[in-house]
Amino acid sequence: MGSTRAGLSRTGAAAHAAYTLACPGAAAWVLFANSTLANGLYLELFRAKEMPRLMGGLEAILSSSPFLELSGFGVADVAVGGLLLYLPFMFPSLSLSQWPAVCEYMSRLEQRPAYRATLGARISGAVDGSAPRPPPTRGGVSV
Repeated sequence: MGSTRAGLSRTGAAAHAAYTLACPGAAAWVLFANSTLANGLYLELFRAKEMPRLMGGLEAILSSSPFLELSGFGVADVAVGGLLLYLPFMFPSLSLSQWPAVCEYMSRLEQRPAYRATLGARISGAVDGSAPRPPPTRGGVSV
């Protein structure tokens, strides 16, 4: 069992390294989304300070490009866009209006067939604010 795990670990590491070399921008965006962006937007402790900085950076990029990767829609948009599209659902009173290019980007993502078939089927209306609110919870349990 130990040698199997080690083999899988090496195989996974090799696959990750090959992907990172082939798509360095995408890999960086995924790391950014899963660490910096997620913490800065979803953790109340950091939101007031980090959200303007993070959203301002995205606003600057998306003001001149329809997607995060220069080649068009890609892995970066799935990683970053997924986090952005959950914001209005998780924080209905949070306004994103000061970042119009980000809101337009979110609308473009919301129109994609794959989004409509997956995330959109669960949180339709995330961008326009008509998404249903999540059920109230106490200690992680619905009340």
